[in-house]
Amino acid sequence: MPPRAMSPLPAPEKTNLAAAGSTGAAFHSQAWQGQRQWHALETDFGNGERFLSTCMALKQDVKSPTRLFFTAFCEHPPQPQGVLRAASLHSPFQTSFQELAQALSRECRGLLPGVHRLVFMHGRVQLNLCIGDAAKLWKEIDFAADSIDWQPAPGFEPLNLARLSRRGTVLSWPAHVPVAHEDMAPHGFEILPQTPMACYHPSWPFQTNLRTSTALGHGGSSHHEPPHVVVVGAGLAGSAAAASLAQRGWHVQVLDAGPGLGAGASGLPAGIFATHVSADDNVLSRITRDGVRATWQRAQDLLMQGTDWQQSGLLEHLLKGQRKLPTGDQWPAQGHEWSSPASPSQVLAAGLPESNAVLWHAMAGWMRPQSLIQAQLKTPGITLQTSSPVAGLQKSGNMWLLWSASEELLAQAEHVILANGFDCQALLDSVMPPKTSPTARRLPATALRGQVSFGAMRSLSPALQTCLPHAPVNGHGSYIGGVPMQLSGGVEDGWIVGSSFQRDDLDTQVRQLDQTSNQNQWAELLPLLSNEILAAFDTAQTQAWAGVRATLPDRLPAVGPMQNPAYQGISLCTGMGARGISWSVLCGELNAAWLNQEPLPMAASLARLMAASRYL
Repeated sequence: MPPRAMSPLPAPEKTNLAAAGSTGAAFHSQAWQGQRQWHALETDFGNGERFLSTCMALKQDVKSPTRLFFTAFCEHPPQPQGVLRAASLHSPFQTSFQELAQALSRECRGLLPGVHRLVFMHGRVQLNLCIGDAAKLWKEIDFAADSIDWQPAPGFEPLNLARLSRRGTVLSWPAHVPVAHEDMAPHGFEILPQTPMACYHPSWPFQTNLRTSTALGHGGSSHHEPPHVVVVGAGLAGSAAAASLAQRGWHVQVLDAGPGLGAGASGLPAGIFATHVSADDNVLSRITRDGVRATWQRAQDLLMQGTDWQQSGLLEHLLKGQRKLPTGDQWPAQGHEWSSPASPSQVLAAGLPESNAVLWHAMAGWMRPQSLIQAQLKTPGITLQTSSPVAGLQKSGNMWLLWSASEELLAQAEHVILANGFDCQALLDSVMPPKTSPTARRLPATALRGQVSFGAMRSLSPALQTCLPHAPVNGHGSYIGGVPMQLSGGVEDGWIVGSSFQRDDLDTQVRQLDQTSNQNQWAELLPLLSNEILAAFDTAQTQAWAGVRATLPDRLPAVGPMQNPAYQGISLCTGMGARGISWSVLCGELNAAWLNQEPLPMAASLARLMAASRYL
């Protein structure tokens, strides 16, 4: 995984802390004065009352941080109705408070044990909810808190709090709870006189291997020029990485080889986002849920539902029964909010035999990738330069120079993010040529060619249009219908099926053989409608699109900076395979968290499995 800073931090600021009150918003808001970003930690989230109050303080305080990271523990997931009820009792007459409470209640879905990133106020507030056994979750937090709202309870002893503190971290607890000096001092906490508060100020030499908001100078109150980064690739991965950094104040220059957006694998007319299921709820399943949540949160913020995307739900036809849901305690009610066995009516409405194994994924749907790409690249701070293929990288001092094939200098910056899919290896080779650098390691990426077939809904028979399912269906290939698409007659409702699947194939020319293959896949996917599908599918008239994706041996993407000193300043955002819609936003946020020394948007153990440093 990316290296973490290990440096002593400045002495604590103790002014104004006595005026901060006991717990909640007043405590955090007094402690964060004048800071650019802040990481608040709460040991008992409850129904979110103190979190909501902190968000309100952030909105009303002109000196509040531009970005708030709020990490909270709760043994059981907060219930939406509990959030709304607590909010109405806490602040029944404040409209903005109630709106924020409603937003929180909407996001309290599918909160299985683990770490979940919820986003509010257009990304200004990032909430990490840690659900489950605190003893297991401590190790999933990879960031030192600036302030801690402590509700003393088993599992939250001062020793554990010290592990998540930096020098200067302030701690507050309820005034009625007795806390003794002899319980706090051995762990580095100094109790502030006449307050239920303490400051982490150990008398021994202190270093931390946790990332902090001040470790690289991107937090704190010091003024500096915003960092500059060049992103290579303007597809799903590149636009997501660019947007995440631009939201944090970076100057982002995006270079793309194509003449327009979507010239590569992200040019797919429409695709699905959906979770992955496995009987043991494996790593791939957990990471995909994190990715889908990040995708729909950004889509809610940037896109128009029904036109650009739709959280329609999705049916998965288990053609060979190769996937199963976890059972028993491993798949509680929160798991069924994600995925559950489809009902008989859902199965029949999808054109599937009742005997077939079918899953219903409620928090899934379709998206037009181009809509998300365009919206992300409109983030202030991003400049886009198309028709600019990068042929090589060269280090000059602390700057990376990006050259074209004709030796034209296209851009230069201290940081470069390679988000150009399978082609990123060629740029890595330009830094360490394999023939002259025998110790150079290669990214073990495989090219995957895929071709989809699509057309207008009106091109299908009226009978078939009536019978086709309203929600997408996935299995051996996928079907999406009723999606606004750019077709030969303009924008109209269309259908799309596919895709084909060829390894180590870089050809993007449309193939008639793949059109026939997609036709057969569609008929196999919806067997009760197979005759109508085979009769309606005119391969000569149907449109097609082909693209090449990159995948890695463990089926996970490669994100973030690399360990090799030769690549210092270069990060990757690639290897998403067929899950670009489901994963790209999460990968962009993860990369930004590493570059900005922020709390990770997911469990640390899962983030390490995605780190580009595992390969390079």
